[in-house]
Amino acid sequence: DEHTRPISRAIRYEPALPLWSNGSDKERWLLLPPGARIDNARREHWEFPVGTLFFKTFSFEDAPEPLRVETRIIRRTEDGWDYHTYQWRGADADLLSLEFELPVKIEREGEPSFEHAIPSRLDCRSCHESNETVVIGFDELRLAAAADGEPSQLESLAGLGIFEHDVPNEPKRIASDDGQTGRVLGYLHGNCAHCHNRSANTMSPLDLDHRRALANLIDVPTQGS
Repeated sequence: DEHTRPISRAIRYEPALPLWSNGSDKERWLLLPPGARIDNARREHWEFPVGTLFFKTFSFEDAPEPLRVETRIIRRTEDGWDYHTYQWRGADADLLSLEFELPVKIEREGEPSFEHAIPSRLDCRSCHESNETVVIGFDELRLAAAADGEPSQLESLAGLGIFEHDVPNEPKRIASDDGQTGRVLGYLHGNCAHCHNRSANTMSPLDLDHRRALANLIDVPTQGS
């Protein structure tokens, strides 16, 4: 509808290995400043131009329409990244202060109710700034997943001219030759590695990056209680 329709420059994307969030559906959009491009020279650390916006709307299946709960926004500024969240109330939404986590009761037709937590600004920072890059999910690994003979999202995005450099012919993949192990590593990478990694900003000693997770989990003594 007119309240949720993005402007024409907005680019929708759907990463592989998404974070599981109470079974919610997520709609993700990228909005670059007019004429700006992403510097993808460093494959592990893309640089986004000032003014870049990422939007992610959380919703749950309901009858007769999906129940929209929140839209999170990450904005690239001259000084770094800002975090903002709007809470939906029907067709409109309110900008939150993000001083504290906000529990929202989710009630759907024929389903048990539960709480969905809208994070505080500190919660946002603790996850995003513990990751190798502040933007989680918009990277070579998660955009280059196989697409059953169709161009990957990485190729499609490159075709839109949003990158400064050519994307690699052999993009990064989950480091496993076994399908089941690959799925496990993908789940760990999508749900855990943004906090559990070797970043200088993380508080955890356990690294669950897909390239190192098995070596850190199998036949290794626990490091805590």
